[in-house]
Amino acid sequence: MSKRWIDIMEYLTKHKVATSEAMAQALYVSPKTIQNEIKKLGEILQDYGATIISKQRIGYSLVVNDEKKLHNFMLEINQEIMNHPMTKEDRIQFQLELLLLNNDKYIKVEDIADQLYISKSSVSQDLKEVRTILEEFNLTLITRPNYGIKVEGKEFDFRLCTASHTIKRLDFNYQEDTNEQVRKINLCVSKHLNEGLIQPMRT
Repeated sequence: MSKRWIDIMEYLTKHKVATSEAMAQALYVSPKTIQNEIKKLGEILQDYGATIISKQRIGYSLVVNDEKKLHNFMLEINQEIMNHPMTKEDRIQFQLELLLLNNDKYIKVEDIADQLYISKSSVSQDLKEVRTILEEFNLTLITRPNYGIKVEGKEFDFRLCTASHTIKRLDFNYQEDTNEQVRKINLCVSKHLNEGLIQPMRT
């Protein structure tokens, strides 16, 4: 699901009929993106009491057959949005993890934006800080036109960055029982011992 779907439905509700060019300008995306989103959205809306009609040289219009079903559909999307990272720090952690886990392929900025329900410009701003974090571990964030972005570097540096990222994500609550804190530390250390990142001390 995508926040852009709600934006498209709200735009069509307000304007009754609209071209992909008009919606693209309003939503700061390309007409092609609007067309692709409407194609996916139109297929799903059939199960939620609505459909999007396209008329050549006129544009798109939203036809609602069941207001209640459509309302529930929009509530589902909003709920999913609320469950996603909201603060800038959360978004940066999410993007860092996404890039580390998918270091064997390129990821498009617009795909990250869709997952986080934010604009491409916001993702680009976040990536500046992600790039700085990666550089601390001798990793490089590269960009390839029409392909996207990916992280390059040595395997050891990838594992070191991942380990550091994992440790930072541990939620140490000072009111938490000491035994629980120790358990979390042991789990983290055991994980990286098994991966060979931490070498056991020899006596």
